[in-house]
Amino acid sequence: MLADKWIIDRTPTKRFPSYTRGNAADVLADPVSPLGWSLCWEKGVVLGCKVGFVTFGVFDHEDYGTPPETFGLFGGYFYNSLMQARLMGVRMPGASPEAVDAAYFDANPDVPPYVAEPWHESPAHEVKLGETMAYVMGSTVHPPVEQQKVLAIKIRAERPNLSKLSDAELVARARSMAPILVETFEQHVWSSLGASLGPGAVQAITAAIGRPEDGVRLIGAVGDVDSALIAIDLWDLSRTIRSTPEITAAFDAGFEGWEGRIAGTEFEKALNAFKLKHGSRGPNEWDPAAHSYETNPRLAFAQLDRLRHQSDGSDPRAASKRNGAERARLFAEISEALAGDAETAGMFAAG
Repeated sequence: MLADKWIIDRTPTKRFPSYTRGNAADVLADPVSPLGWSLCWEKGVVLGCKVGFVTFGVFDHEDYGTPPETFGLFGGYFYNSLMQARLMGVRMPGASPEAVDAAYFDANPDVPPYVAEPWHESPAHEVKLGETMAYVMGSTVHPPVEQQKVLAIKIRAERPNLSKLSDAELVARARSMAPILVETFEQHVWSSLGASLGPGAVQAITAAIGRPEDGVRLIGAVGDVDSALIAIDLWDLSRTIRSTPEITAAFDAGFEGWEGRIAGTEFEKALNAFKLKHGSRGPNEWDPAAHSYETNPRLAFAQLDRLRHQSDGSDPRAASKRNGAERARLFAEISEALAGDAETAGMFAAG
């Protein structure tokens, strides 16, 4: 695989020798565009991932090479670093690299087994990760993430008209985003790693009392997830289509000329508000070369054209409400079963 290299391919190092497409294909299914990798990933995401794993407590800066081996790219395809994930399992109190493999890579037979090396064990990192774990399990909000949400909204609101910028100005603006990508991906790491701790504790506890399937149900029913808001906003737009004959007719006529048919309507205003909020989203959204809701109107049309034919009973809020009720029932039931063990009950509640 490494004999013939694509122009942006990376090379495994001695400390980070193994990589997997497990979970990576969910992030970047297609080969990565050279511009997307060199501009956004190498100068932003890759560096932010390193900082995140360091500040979370898994690594020291000097554990990484140059460029940091946070991710792999081979044959143009994106890969996750096995060692980066596994070291959290080695150094996190109560965890193991095998548990990390099972959680993140679905026991994929193509994943080579973990091989311990002397530098992997680290009492200092174990202490730091213990402190991080205590912070995560004792918190309901992580302020840096909330601050970055505000920053993202501000950046989008103040974005100039990109169609009016010269090529040089476009490049300069894109490059100016790199430091922000580093900062935001550091917190993406914190959110991702931190979000695995509570569910891990819940699943371990429910498995220990013979109810592993309820652990899955409890975690799957968690609501108030920012990334799910787009589904609600799309749903609301689809209800407007169904309830407005003029807009229904605009969709019935097909995509060609659709934007002209909705021009000047309240629906167009609502759609523009959706694009302001979610315009960067779309298939393969981790590669800036891929189209998004803002750059390709056909994406929104196709999504809404499917949703408008669904009955009101498919409202994602209704499903979330049902899941929440089931989660509350299971939580109360399992909490009662753990009532005689205060420590385990406390860990379950925190998870």
